[in-house]
Amino acid sequence: MFQRAQYLAGIALLSCLVLIASPLIHGELIQEATDSGYVDWGRLTIKCTGVGEPSTEPTSTPKHHRVIKSSRVDAIKKLLRTIRGISITSETTVEQIMNADDAIQERVKELIQKFREVGVHYMSDGSVEVDVELSFRGALLELLLPPSGGGKRISDGLLCPLCGQPWPDGKEVPRDLKLLIPQGDPAEPFSGLVIDARGLGLTPALAPKVLNEAGKTVYGVGFAKRLRSLAGGIVGYEQDPERAANRDRVAPNALVVKGLSAQGINRTDVVIGNEYAAMLHSMPEHLLFMEHARVIIVID
Repeated sequence: MFQRAQYLAGIALLSCLVLIASPLIHGELIQEATDSGYVDWGRLTIKCTGVGEPSTEPTSTPKHHRVIKSSRVDAIKKLLRTIRGISITSETTVEQIMNADDAIQERVKELIQKFREVGVHYMSDGSVEVDVELSFRGALLELLLPPSGGGKRISDGLLCPLCGQPWPDGKEVPRDLKLLIPQGDPAEPFSGLVIDARGLGLTPALAPKVLNEAGKTVYGVGFAKRLRSLAGGIVGYEQDPERAANRDRVAPNALVVKGLSAQGINRTDVVIGNEYAAMLHSMPEHLLFMEHARVIIVID
């Protein structure tokens, strides 16, 4: 479904940039959307507050019931505005695939009805504010994420374990084969990956990519198992590299690397050095932790 929507002609590449361009709140993994809601990338949720204004129109329904219902309607509108601005990939937003595919648009509208109400506030002027949140985990990610699978090992800079020569360019690397790194293998396989992308202007997304310096995909939705992706996202986001390296998602022996640049129209993809890309693709054990989405990106 996603692929059909992504390639339909007429997609507006610069639509709904209010959220995409919004910086994260300092000290929190929260990205605001003007006059609607915000995305908590640490918890993979959207949060907003719906406001119901007091009504003077006569009706048999109790006044506070009508105001609460109005606040919930307002919350749904804000959830929809917020989700539209979220980046899926470096070139695609939720807004774009919703505009390109009516079925996706209707399904998104259906799923946001399943928000969770986390607070109700009765104001002195008779209005009511309802705090709600909507999780991306599960059905929404299933709908919005690109297809899983198809990730190919990169043999650039790696050697054949039998002859010690560079692995032939274009020849597929078997899944269970360990390739050699010219500078020597690490003492033990890594358990996860932490990329320090602070200072690069990187924007969070549902399906970012990790690239090498040649633009080849080191990690992304194609490498992660679908169930893992739906449960916790393709990557986790953090704001402190030390804290990130100690999270269960990547511990106990995470490879911590510095990102070189942010790529893509939406600036969601991060480039790492070729030597780290080669290290990650040299061992089957590293492909295994990527299958389990054991990757964290540190952002400002």
